[in-house]
Amino acid sequence: MFADWIWSSVSSMKKLNNTEELELQLASSGFYECFEKENCDYSLNENKNQLQDQLNNAPAYFAGNIVRMNPGVHQYLSTRNNNFSNRAQKGTIIVN
Repeated sequence: MFADWIWSSVSSMKKLNNTEELELQLASSGFYECFEKENCDYSLNENKNQLQDQLNNAPAYFAGNIVRMNPGVHQYLSTRNNNFSNRAQKGTIIVN
C-alpha cells in the first residue's frame, strides 16, 4: 500500500479502505469510481461504457482524493500527453 486514503471527492464512495479502488480512480482519471456497484454509483463492473485507450473519453477534470503517502520514494507519470515527446509528465516524490 503506497498511501492511506483519507478523503474522496466521490460522494457515493461507501468505503475508503480499499486502495485498489483509489488506484482505479487515479488510473482512469475518475472515469471509474470503484470496482463493484455496492461501493459507489459508477463502477467498473456495472459500467456499459469502456474507457478509451488514450483516455479521450475520460472526464476533463478529476476532483481528486486526499492521501497520506507512506515513507519512501514514489515514482509517478501521466499517461496523457506521453507520446515520447518533450511533453512527458513524470516525476518523483520522496517522503521521509
